[in-house]
Amino acid sequence: MIALYDINVVDGTQVVPMEDGEFTISISIPESMQKFDTYKAFYIDNDGKIAETLDAKLENGKVVFTTTHLSTYGVLGYNNVIEENPKTSDINLPAMIGLILTALFGATFALRKRLSKVNK
Repeated sequence: MIALYDINVVDGTQVVPMEDGEFTISISIPESMQKFDTYKAFYIDNDGKIAETLDAKLENGKVVFTTTHLSTYGVLGYNNVIEENPKTSDINLPAMIGLILTALFGATFALRKRLSKVNK
């Protein structure tokens, strides 16, 4: 996590309530925190829980995201890790499905046979 921000419109010392709308928020972050591949903003509700996660992007040293309300937000930066899947041999999908269905039918038949013996 980079930091938490209390985002409101203030007139002097009073918080001004804002009408419902869409707001583009732009937060300057230190250069040391501008090294990540991906950024997310997250809304923190009055109970201190993450109530919403928003996509964000880095533009000219600022994390930018759009929201429909002003409140407390956190900004998270992270690097995408790309893992290559190991190479596997090709499988015969129809044969695999047939094998699975055969096993399921066999298990169902065996279970019904046991249940019929128990219920006698």
